[in-house]
Amino acid sequence: MPIAPIMPDDSRTRVAYDQRVSASAQSGKSRAGLAALAAGAVLLLVVAVVVRGIEPARMVLPKDVADDRPRIPEPMQLLAHGARLRAPELDALIEPAHKSEFKASRQAVFRLDGCPPLVEWIDGADGQAFERTCSDLRSGTRDEAFASLALVFQLARATEWRPGLLAHSEHAERLGAMLQEWLRVWGERGARDPLLSEPALAATLLYGHVMRTAWRAPIVGYNAAPYDRGVAFLSDLTGIPVGHDTMLGEALQSRYARAAARLHADKDALSGLDEECSVLFPDMTGECTP
Repeated sequence: MPIAPIMPDDSRTRVAYDQRVSASAQSGKSRAGLAALAAGAVLLLVVAVVVRGIEPARMVLPKDVADDRPRIPEPMQLLAHGARLRAPELDALIEPAHKSEFKASRQAVFRLDGCPPLVEWIDGADGQAFERTCSDLRSGTRDEAFASLALVFQLARATEWRPGLLAHSEHAERLGAMLQEWLRVWGERGARDPLLSEPALAATLLYGHVMRTAWRAPIVGYNAAPYDRGVAFLSDLTGIPVGHDTMLGEALQSRYARAAARLHADKDALSGLDEECSVLFPDMTGECTP
């Protein structure tokens, strides 16, 4: 327990005592103030050193693995009717090992005139080189995969594959097989890729359109084989008819709901894909419409 100080009785002594106590208190406050000022000065000095003398840590952004690859703005234009205007841009996407073969196939299909039957052209020298190039590119990068799809779309514009009165569905079926091979490798992967998401859906629509065209080839009745093959493949690709949607199936339902809904139908399940393709690509008739 603290002991109270003994106060002097003499009044003059008491006044002197009070003055000493007051002076001591003032001195303590002064020392505290000086200490606070000193601390503030140190803090300001530290801040000044940090701001002016030490570089802040740089922000590290996630690296885009495609940063060193050429960018393709508006990729759907390269699948559309005016693709020939931008076709040379595709060369920059191709790895050196495939560049010369790709350029030759690109020039061959984009300069193709006369609308030859698809199978006849494919079975020729240029067509066989074209098929090999597409096969090699499907096994390459996502940019090469896109370039190969652009070639297939141009092939569909530059050749005749509509069965006609003689019901020759082999041309449409050959085109459908090329689209199927591309979708088998890149359909699901493309659904989550910024470059390939829209092209993968476009390839799905065109595939349904082509296989339905082959199905309806006979004047009387239907050609069941391409229809059954197409429906079975799309069931695996999208998962929609079996109730287990893949990412591509979800994208199809989101973007082309009617086409996705028709895949559940027992009859004419490809009609929705056919209709959407006709809207998106009205020139894809199999007759080289100008």
